[in-house]
Amino acid sequence: MNSYVWGDNSFLRSEGIRDVDPQIVGERIEHLLSENGGSLTPDIVLADAENKESPLHAFFTQLTEDKARKWDLHTARVIMNSLRIVYVNTSGDEDLKYAVMSVRTEEDRRMREYRHIDSISVNPVSRASVLKEVRSQLSAIQRKYHYIESLSGLDDVIEKLKVEE
Repeated sequence: MNSYVWGDNSFLRSEGIRDVDPQIVGERIEHLLSENGGSLTPDIVLADAENKESPLHAFFTQLTEDKARKWDLHTARVIMNSLRIVYVNTSGDEDLKYAVMSVRTEEDRRMREYRHIDSISVNPVSRASVLKEVRSQLSAIQRKYHYIESLSGLDDVIEKLKVEE
């Protein structure tokens, strides 16, 4: 039997999905895979979730108003993550940068807020938070693709980011 854990995903946290035992969900997914010739679609998962006995049922039974609010919050995040600023550098060329970035709050490291890119550049706490996030993302890439030898240089990049902190 396979052993299941949740990967790092803010959506899972915000939806309360991380609070559910991943082993139960993984075993249900395996069951669905075996029932459907080794492949799944979101439609199959949703159909299974209609069964009140399915461990997936709880993930899809929210009130419409709750879902709409969460979708609106998701849309707001997408807007902020998609907004860029055009800067003209000293040579007259245009540089495209994120307008705002998500950083962990100083009061509660589990919470996030968006800050203007200029304020992140000058605030050592925000800058350290972003560097920690970059290091974490690079480490995740490194773990995911550890078998690809050409990515072995990531060790040096991750180590350099530790020094800058």
